[in-house]
Amino acid sequence: MQIEFNNIISLNKEEQLQILEWRNSDKVRSNMINQEIISPEAHLSYCEKLKQNKSTLLFRVSVNQIPCGMVNFANLNYKNRTGEYGLYVVDERPGIGPYLGRLAIYYFFEILNFYELHIIILSLNKTSILFSEKLLLFKDPYINKQEFNINGKAVDAVHYTMKKDYWEQYVKQKYEKNLLSIDFIVNNKHYSFSTN
Repeated sequence: MQIEFNNIISLNKEEQLQILEWRNSDKVRSNMINQEIISPEAHLSYCEKLKQNKSTLLFRVSVNQIPCGMVNFANLNYKNRTGEYGLYVVDERPGIGPYLGRLAIYYFFEILNFYELHIIILSLNKTSILFSEKLLLFKDPYINKQEFNINGKAVDAVHYTMKKDYWEQYVKQKYEKNLLSIDFIVNNKHYSFSTN
């Protein structure tokens, strides 16, 4: 299986607007902190600003050359080597989500060489909470009560952190067993996995 991450700033306008269509869909938007519909003009302007914004990396993900989702790294702090991660998948093929999630985390720790990864999930999004704990191996969540106001309602948020030592001692080897067969490409550069 080939999985490719392409930075949104390298995509053409039509491809960037396809991503907006996914993001504005009810299925994706209903699980986001910002649930407003984004206009094409605002989205294209955001994509243009990302060329100057090193604290955010936004990748379109393709599986076997079929675009199927997004991986987002935000609040990247290159001095402290910390950042946040988000993912959504619009592909209905079984098993795609875990591959994309694991590759995103692999990319964060092994390719970017960062030390601490954070995710924030709305407490209503039980599927993502289960996905993060059971398939991505995040642990020890804390809940921030009424952190967000969404559609006039206070919503709790579940926070997870994965540190590099936990990644190296426990998670990495579990991921790599599942990723050995993947041809992983990021912005046209190939990466391979090892069990060492």
